Amino acid sequence: MRHYAFSELGQRANNEDFLAFDDQGVFIVCDGVGGNEKGEVASKIVAESFLKALAGGGDFNLALSMAQEGVDHWIEEHPESQGMATTLTVLQLKEGRVHVAWCGDSRIYQFRSGEIIRRTVDHSWVNDAVKAGIITQEEANGHPKSNVITRAIQGSHRPVRLEIEDWGEIELGDVFMLCSDGVLACWADEELECVVSGSSLPEAVATIQKRCAEAANDNATAIFVQVDQHTNGVGGPERVLGIHPKLLASVLLLVVAALLVWLIWPKAEEHEVETIEWANPVMEAINATDVEELSEADEGIQPSTSSNLMTGKGVSD
Repeated sequence: MRHYAFSELGQRANNEDFLAFDDQGVFIVCDGVGGNEKGEVASKIVAESFLKALAGGGDFNLALSMAQEGVDHWIEEHPESQGMATTLTVLQLKEGRVHVAWCGDSRIYQFRSGEIIRRTVDHSWVNDAVKAGIITQEEANGHPKSNVITRAIQGSHRPVRLEIEDWGEIELGDVFMLCSDGVLACWADEELECVVSGSSLPEAVATIQKRCAEAANDNATAIFVQVDQHTNGVGGPERVLGIHPKLLASVLLLVVAALLVWLIWPKAEEHEVETIEWANPVMEAINATDVEELSEADEGIQPSTSSNLMTGKGVSD
């Protein structure tokens, strides 16, 4: 896997976004909420809690519990931070599959052959309003309430439910993008498709970052992950020539067994020949005795040219 990332300040005084990743196939982008209520602290606590929990073998829900406890602990020691919160997007590439979880309006995209094939659904006021038929999709773009989110991680005093999905198997060439809403304010989905499909990923990332640096009003953060080999989530090969490791192991075992049989079989034939050669003198002595006795008993009888005897001799051979 290859990954690229950026985080632009935009027109804000501080950066409340936080990105994180490890070498186990976990990638995270959080967008802190709260301004003076330390949104940048919330995003850092949550991202680091998820990294730690997932690295220890925990699932998304366990990671959420740890993250909420971390926020609780901070607020206990810093009461002025009451109200801090963060969005979350987390991508985990594990055992050849794509696992995602999110909360809020930060997004995860999956590109295949340059096209968006999957995208998370925002937990936001405008998205809920579109679903309810209150506003149209066109009205949602640039709506005054477009920055109002309906889910965020705030601590156990305000528990939240993550959206968790399995997006299926990884394919060679897949590209994933995790980003905060600052990126989305600068780029429409159709534009992202055009950029990702029209150039190499490093060039696409540079183009996307450039516009965010120049035009973003909010913090703009993104991680791009490219699958340049089939992976099991830790950078190792998950499939070779499209064959699953277990099937590949079975095939290799059969090949080795066949090779061993091939190597041993000629030796068995050679041993059989040697045994026959060792037995030949005895057989010749027996045959000679039989012939001598037969000659004495039936002297004067000529060898037969009967086809039956010829056939019989052929069968015995």
